Amino acid sequence: SGDLSFCDGQSITLAAMGGQNYSWRNAYGAQIANTASLTLSEGGAYSVVVSDTYGCSASQQLIVTKKNLPNVTIVASDNEVCEGTPVTLNAGWVSGYSYQWSTGSTERQIVINSAGTYSLQVSANGCTAIDSTTITMHPLPDIVFSGDLAICKGNMATVYATAPNASFFLWNTGSTVNNISVLPMVNTNYWVTVEDVFGCVNQDTVLVRVEDLPTPSITGPDTICVGGSATLVASGGMSYLWD
Repeated sequence: SGDLSFCDGQSITLAAMGGQNYSWRNAYGAQIANTASLTLSEGGAYSVVVSDTYGCSASQQLIVTKKNLPNVTIVASDNEVCEGTPVTLNAGWVSGYSYQWSTGSTERQIVINSAGTYSLQVSANGCTAIDSTTITMHPLPDIVFSGDLAICKGNMATVYATAPNASFFLWNTGSTVNNISVLPMVNTNYWVTVEDVFGCVNQDTVLVRVEDLPTPSITGPDTICVGGSATLVASGGMSYLWD
């Protein structure tokens, strides 16, 4: 004999003893095995006839129950989100069910903040069912600035913003392309909001430095004799070109 109930998807083994010959039959009376044990994957009524070497026999009828697995389906608030967006995983609620998430939680609902595959075991009436779901989290656009990040006062500056999979740009100047041309007269911050093809949005700021123009100064004699020479000295800059 053995446990006369089992969970769907599993099997049960019935064992008879005390005889020499064995005959197992189903509910319709058809013989299904002639061994001491019988492994079943379906419930129902079964009987076994046990006989010994003297021709004596005895029979027993058994009712085997196959128990249904608990229903388990993980419902995610979203399976694909942007980094930093929490996701709610919900398993519903049924009286008598117990829950065990791969995170360690035993609640029917959890909130997760990381990408990955999450599984849930639901147990009821001695049977366990498992479901899992995968959450993808796309990183926010990584904005990189280039172009004229330092200019001389009075010059135009063209600044570019790039980001992987970018689909939309919005600068604080109102521009909606990936670059702006500006004429700052002092150090000025510009910021841009970028959205990518996954709907993820990020914002970053770039500083355009404005350098004052040099104030040149020349010192030396302003008159010389015919045939003589003079040394003129320029200052106020880093490099010089005489004309």
